[in-house]
Amino acid sequence: MKTYLVFALVLSISFPCHSTRGLAIFITYFNTENKSNRSEIALNNQTCKSGFQCRDLSECITLDKICDGKIDCLDGSDELKSTCSKKRCPSYLFQCDYNRCIPKNKRCDGVRDCIDNKDEARCKKKTKNLKTCGPGKFKCRNEECINTDFVCDGKANCKDQSDETIKLCSPMFCPGYTFKCSYGACVDATARCNGISDCIDSSDENNCEPTN
Repeated sequence: MKTYLVFALVLSISFPCHSTRGLAIFITYFNTENKSNRSEIALNNQTCKSGFQCRDLSECITLDKICDGKIDCLDGSDELKSTCSKKRCPSYLFQCDYNRCIPKNKRCDGVRDCIDNKDEARCKKKTKNLKTCGPGKFKCRNEECINTDFVCDGKANCKDQSDETIKLCSPMFCPGYTFKCSYGACVDATARCNGISDCIDSSDENNCEPTN
């Protein structure tokens, strides 16, 4: 007959998520015949009666934190597939591979809500709105439409000022009765040194003689 000596150490543990304290019992069995020993850890079942006990016994978390896409247990056991496998989502929710339920509008929104990233897998790339402007209209970068007569006229008519850029205006030819701004726009010749910035870059007021 095998004889064992049993040593038990009882510790009172506080869990961060609860005001209650639980008992962790560390039990060591010592075989007197072959002098081997083994240890077990028994946890008072009442510790997490109203919550979820992490596998490493480090803490007790509230039930609403289980399978919510965020790791709350230090060992990650609250988000394991084995923990979440029995969970089923109603039809109006999207189900992650490990069974977390998230609102369907979070699917393919560019934000990882499933810890396994299933909500962002196989998403179609969003295409830009291919807005077109009618005849005699210029399309701004922000997709506004303005009259072509307002392009490179010295004033920003697009809210993003894309109608008054060097790239767009520098190739323009300005007739003799106009003044060419340094970035290429054409304004009336009378705008030169009149004390008012008619070019968006104020180049019509550069190198002007002071007036008395």
